[in-house]
Amino acid sequence: MKQRDPVREALRQVRDVAPSPELEARVLRALVDAEKRETALAQHKRRRRSTWLSHLRLSLPALASMAIAAHLVLVDPIPEDALFEEHQLDMPDVGHGALSLSLSLNEHDSEYASVRLDVPHGVRVSPSNQAISASEPSCHSEGCVYEFLHPTTADEPHLEFHVERPGRYRVEVEHASDSKRLREIIVVHASR
Repeated sequence: MKQRDPVREALRQVRDVAPSPELEARVLRALVDAEKRETALAQHKRRRRSTWLSHLRLSLPALASMAIAAHLVLVDPIPEDALFEEHQLDMPDVGHGALSLSLSLNEHDSEYASVRLDVPHGVRVSPSNQAISASEPSCHSEGCVYEFLHPTTADEPHLEFHVERPGRYRVEVEHASDSKRLREIIVVHASR
């Protein structure tokens, strides 16, 4: 008679053993719990990403405003001795907008002041009818330069700005007489 191998016999007995119902229940519970943890982790990651994107979306306008302010302060500084004015121009739906402005010409002691304006492209200036020696503007790559003589006692507006399209326009003005030289910075925010 042949002697049985104890290892083979033990393997055959193990193959014949059926798992208990408790084991099956524990395995199923563990699988369900693992799936719940994975789902919760995925939802948490989506929520964090969504929150981060919404915070970014909310903070972009503030960041853009800060960048514009930094640009204005660092790149476009206003000289300490210059007068500064800011104007809002609501343009019509079609065509250009116009804005009448008076300069600080009454600061001069003489009858007339020599006026020089550096105007960016997109803005055209019409001096008042009291201006004399108004020549055609001299234009270059940055904009145009207007020069004329204007009485210092005029009560009506000295200039009319004609703005072609919405935007931010910075106009540098210098007016001088025998006794004084003044600088003005005029910023026009044009929108439709």
